[in-house]
Amino acid sequence: MSPCWALILLSGFCQAQEPGSARTAQILDEIYTKPDPPFNTLPSAFLARAVEGLTAGEALDAAMGQGRNSLFLARRGWLVTGYDDSSVGLTQATKAAAREGLILKTELASHEAFDFGTNRWDLVVMIFPETSMEEQFVRKVKASLKPGGHVVVEQFQRATGGRRHRSGQRVVPVISGSSRGQV
Repeated sequence: MSPCWALILLSGFCQAQEPGSARTAQILDEIYTKPDPPFNTLPSAFLARAVEGLTAGEALDAAMGQGRNSLFLARRGWLVTGYDDSSVGLTQATKAAAREGLILKTELASHEAFDFGTNRWDLVVMIFPETSMEEQFVRKVKASLKPGGHVVVEQFQRATGGRRHRSGQRVVPVISGSSRGQV
């Protein structure tokens, strides 16, 4: 497997519920039913920069929520599969895709339950996935990448290490090596 590089942009701190819990799904379902969600509904600017110039292939959007990043990738020719704890978010993503004539594959699953597979994805996207990025999870993500695959991670994280990105945010490598270079 060819090496990949993942970056975590540290934008602040959050206190997440235990991932994969029924309480997490309930909280997310409630948030997604609000008319004015308390988060950005546009695609991640970090993701847009990270995938610029990549050849579209098979992408996984982990913790896809309402699908803002899945839709962005699908518009650019990626074959996107996404999973999330929230059935409300997945329904909204599927409806948005249908309105645009896009196809998204979705699965109601937690990080722990989703089958990442082996050598399956050209791109794995995790934008605020509310997971601890523990070694076992990172190994599962890395194994799921096709040779030359890429991982893009943007997440709130409590950390003291890492270097500074040109934006001033802290960057922490979670998978060493580089197939694309550092951002």
